[in-house]
Amino acid sequence: MDVRSSIRTLQKKAGYLPGNEASFRIYYWGAHPNHQDNPVHKHSFIEICYVMGGSGFYREGGMDYFLEKGTFFCSRPGKLHRIHKGENLFLLWVGFEIDENVSTKQAIDSFKKLAKTPDFHIQHADQSAAALLWKTLLEHTEQPYPEMLLRSLGHCLLLSMQVLFCGTNAGKERKDAEPSANELIHQAQLFIKDNLAQPLSLTDVAQYLHISPRHLSRLFKQNLDTSFTAFVRKERIRVSAEMLRSTNLAIKTISETTGFSSVHYFTYVFSEETSLTPGDYRKLNKL
Repeated sequence: MDVRSSIRTLQKKAGYLPGNEASFRIYYWGAHPNHQDNPVHKHSFIEICYVMGGSGFYREGGMDYFLEKGTFFCSRPGKLHRIHKGENLFLLWVGFEIDENVSTKQAIDSFKKLAKTPDFHIQHADQSAAALLWKTLLEHTEQPYPEMLLRSLGHCLLLSMQVLFCGTNAGKERKDAEPSANELIHQAQLFIKDNLAQPLSLTDVAQYLHISPRHLSRLFKQNLDTSFTAFVRKERIRVSAEMLRSTNLAIKTISETTGFSSVHYFTYVFSEETSLTPGDYRKLNKL
């Protein structure tokens, strides 16, 4: 891998990393296969380094922190620091800040937390998501991939490094492990829509969702103000009506595709719901 060429590619194609909740300005991507020393200095932004190999020391606050393969360290804004005594020290680094003009408050707060993290030196992280993403990002610079892919990988890398240093709030924010009522109803609706040709009994759908039939029945009534049976019936009529309007399929084929046991029963239910037979409906509504 020509790491210097990879860095040039990132500088050119991944200088700004947009995202739905967090967007980042990249001040630089960097790499050095044999970093030895640099002077004491500080940044007004966050710089995160990853040790690919070799050894050395990171000095901050009058203390030295050992660097070896698999180590991440974060130079926080305003903190004087230096890297020294490097021996074949292979470093990757990125300097960045979150774009507060277009990022959500939650994302801004999470990276403000990173800028003040007391855990700025992490060892034995060679198998962390952040390390794997670093390597994946570099590998993707060696081929003419779309810029969007490099930006997406870079964006994921910054998010993963924030988690590496600050952890997650899963312990504080985690909700009940069981799916919510809305999630269960949504999954049930998707399953019904994708399997209209099947019998679709209450018991079968409940089994798919790993809940009791009684619970599923109650969810439909409480959340959709209808019964499970009525929802399935209306969904079958909705899809069959759409097929009558937009295709030339035989009515028998449509009845089978939407799960009716016979053309006679299909005609009966369709007429009851629309006040028209399938044939008359097609004549009046054919696209």
